[in-house]
Amino acid sequence: MKLPPFRSRSVLLPLSFALSGLVVSESVYAVGLMITAPSRMTGIANAGQTVYKGSTAVVLTNPAAMSLNKEKLIDGTLTIIADDMGFNEDWNCGAEDSCADSELGQVSAVPTGGIIRPMDNGFTWGLAMGAISGNGLDYGKNWQGRMLITENELTILGLTNALSYQVNDQLSIGGSMTLMYGHFNQKMDLPPIPDLESGTLADVIELGTNLQSCIGEQNPLLCAGGEVASIMSQVEDLTGYADGDQGTPLEIDGDDIAASFVMGVVYQFNDRHRFGFAYHFITDFTFEGKATINGKLLSNLDYQKPHMSMTWDMPDKLVVSGAHALNSKLELFWDFERVFYDEFESNDIRIDGIPTLSIDRNFKNANRYALGAEYQ
Repeated sequence: MKLPPFRSRSVLLPLSFALSGLVVSESVYAVGLMITAPSRMTGIANAGQTVYKGSTAVVLTNPAAMSLNKEKLIDGTLTIIADDMGFNEDWNCGAEDSCADSELGQVSAVPTGGIIRPMDNGFTWGLAMGAISGNGLDYGKNWQGRMLITENELTILGLTNALSYQVNDQLSIGGSMTLMYGHFNQKMDLPPIPDLESGTLADVIELGTNLQSCIGEQNPLLCAGGEVASIMSQVEDLTGYADGDQGTPLEIDGDDIAASFVMGVVYQFNDRHRFGFAYHFITDFTFEGKATINGKLLSNLDYQKPHMSMTWDMPDKLVVSGAHALNSKLELFWDFERVFYDEFESNDIRIDGIPTLSIDRNFKNANRYALGAEYQ
């Protein structure tokens, strides 16, 4: 199923309290994001995140770098985030009256913190804790993909425990494990379709896609076509939906527990130059919860709240960094990050009493490049 490009509003959601070690955020439809936990490195575009010293953020980014700190370190940050994200891709959403109401996300306060403690025999232990934001997208209720999504939130919280070992004066290795709690919520606005002999949720979404693309036509139902659109008892409701009236709201809400593992290395060529890399592996989620249906959706019931589950694949990532002290005051940092989004091939939504909906994804792997500097 192919939907048009879109503009969206990204919202970072503040949470009052949580134990955390990782921030992972992704939208549900056409874009994926992974956000590094805010720290001192945020001010230098998170460059050097696998070789940075003087911050407990390395508990999350590369546990091997904890060995660079020879004394106990406790720190934290309070970061204010206003996320602004929009998509157009040469499609005039204004002409189609399907843009989101706003491109500016809510302003969020995100506190983070942790501890690094050197131990005997070359070992260093670390723990990351804090209140972490999540991510959401508000597409508005007029865009052409409203039958698939109008709004969503994905929040993942965790507690990270890490250990590093200094092999010699140049080489350190380390690993960490993060126990993660994930919560997912998604809202959809589907065409009002009652019980059908052969109807599936995919049929309803396909009809909604066709109806939205036929807005402005003299006969949008005839334009949309399909067996469902020919049901005369629904002509009035479907015509109103095609003209922008609310259809059948569907909200899915669930949570799950998963884990993340990081293995990393730091190599110090000398006191001025060091190199590091880390691989992040994240287990997948299967969110379990309820689906709330306010209307007749493949049923003659006006209200349903059946059990639902949804699979969600998490991408691995590889980060390579360097740090180079030009003199006693100036140090340069760089980062290369590869996120393997192509692992996210599809996700399945299962709602009791409704055939499984499998949404194919077309995510591509993504690279991030960063340069930063600190001057004392």
